[in-house]
Amino acid sequence: MVGKLLMSAVVCAAMLVGVAPAASADTTVPLLVSQSAAFSVLGHSCGGIQEQALTTGFNAKNGYPKGVVYLQTKCGGSGRGGGYHTTTYSAWVRVAWDFTGAVRSYKASAAPAKLDPTFSATDARGDQVYNVLNAVNVLPANCTVGNTTYCSYRAYLTVPVPGAPTAVTASQTGDALNVSWTAPNAPITTSTVTATPTTGDPLSATVTGSATAVAIDGVAPSTEYSITVTSTDAGGTGDPSIPVTFTTNPATAPPSAPTGLVVSWSPDGASLQARWTAAVPGDSPVDDYQVAIARHDPNGPPTVLDAGAATSFSTTAFNNVPDWSVQVQAHNAAGFGPWSAPVILPGL
Repeated sequence: MVGKLLMSAVVCAAMLVGVAPAASADTTVPLLVSQSAAFSVLGHSCGGIQEQALTTGFNAKNGYPKGVVYLQTKCGGSGRGGGYHTTTYSAWVRVAWDFTGAVRSYKASAAPAKLDPTFSATDARGDQVYNVLNAVNVLPANCTVGNTTYCSYRAYLTVPVPGAPTAVTASQTGDALNVSWTAPNAPITTSTVTATPTTGDPLSATVTGSATAVAIDGVAPSTEYSITVTSTDAGGTGDPSIPVTFTTNPATAPPSAPTGLVVSWSPDGASLQARWTAAVPGDSPVDDYQVAIARHDPNGPPTVLDAGAATSFSTTAFNNVPDWSVQVQAHNAAGFGPWSAPVILPGL
């Protein structure tokens, strides 16, 4: 009963004030609890659980939105002698949300002693929480205790897009650009770094959460890249950082020898098949592999075949009667690296 009276008082107070203004932003989400969470509190759901929510601001310790939700469901049944009665189940729940509107925690509680249906608050990042009265098929003047079915209050969270990252720096290790930056003051969900060469397709990498550094593999040697960073939060993706240019080093280090070479005959014995683990690229990307196949006993001159940039290879140029010795080497802009250790493929 206390919950009903408090809910009615809040609804009527909200009616007098109207809708609080929302901050300018890309994303506004309602603050509620899931129906499964509501059922876990009430233990009943008859035709669905109605929810009415009021935010009370931001948590002073972790900064997340907080508030209360009033839950109610009405269950009808047949009484003695054919009479009909309705049982109402209700509860108040204290809730904490994250900045996507997802529930972080909830707990059933007693009816709050005081709530402000006109409440609106904005934190230092520009995130805003506020309360709104919804009236359905009824004039505000009729939004009274008898019409609470048609009057409800809702809490909303508005999250602006983040600002542009700053202090972007770049360095090179091997064929990778190491990029770092300072994130904007916002609950960042992802950050994306894009490196665009003067010619050719851009490269990009994405990190999650609060990470402020990433390595972009596969940069070309002696090439100028324009590097930008964007940050994304629940409000959307913000503007890119000011572009930073970086020119990669000339290629001087060839790739390492490939490892993990495995050689076999196809099930029908018609083709020789090989696969291997990619070579460490040196200071420019691996752009080609070559496979050398030689008669194992007695040793003969190898046949060298091009495998392209893939790490697998198949050929029908060899029969399956003798044994064969197989090796593979990788190539980049600096040249060919060393051959892998030979693997002997027995004949069938």
